[in-house]
Parts: sequence; structure tokens; C-alpha cells
Amino acid sequence: YASAEFCQQLCDFYPACRLSKHSSYTKDNGVCAGFYHKDKGFCFKPTEGAACDDTTLRPVFAPNVRHQPGKVLIIYTGGTIGMQPFANGTLHPVPGYLTRQIHSLPELQATGMPTVS
Repeated sequence: YASAEFCQQLCDFYPACRLSKHSSYTKDNGVCAGFYHKDKGFCFKPTEGAACDDTTLRPVFAPNVRHQPGKVLIIYTGGTIGMQPFANGTLHPVPGYLTRQIHSLPELQATGMPTVS
């Protein structure tokens, strides 16, 4: 399936969706509208109602859809982790030091990680 068509094709295959007045589509975040993983299959919320509990079940994602990376907020309230070591072994608060350290972390340069700003 092409990712843009996957959710509609899933609907065409799945009777609870196909035989209803509803359809499915790929949302901007890659989720197939109305579809959730249940047991070893799926359920379709618009027609299966309470049996397809969207508060506890995981949504179905279309394959090959680029998901937006998450965001991480770092709140630094002080302490030695954000201080720059000087040649004499002492630590000093230096504006921008912690930001430069975070930007240089290899983990945050990996594909799929949030953008550091």
C-alpha cells in the first residue's frame, strides 16, 4: 500500500468500516482516522463504539508516513551540570555553555530526534 492510500484501503478491507457510512484517511500525524489496534487485529471506533475504546487502545499508523518528531523541554534551574569547567578545575556559570553542550550531544544528532533550538 502507498502510505497515502493505506488507511482507505484498510477501511475497504475491514467490514466494520467498509459496510458503514464512514471512511478512513491518513491524518497529518500518520494516524488512520478511526482505526485502533485491538487484540491481534483492529477495531473501527465510529461503528464499534465502546468496544473500540480510544482511551486505552493504540491508534493504527499508516506505514511510511513521516511522523513529526517529539519535542523536549529542558528546564535548567542551576547546579554544576550547566557550569563550564575552567583550567584550574573550578566550575563557573558561563552564558550559553549548557546550550552548546546540549547541541553537541551525539544522541540529539541522530535521525528522528527532536530539533534542538
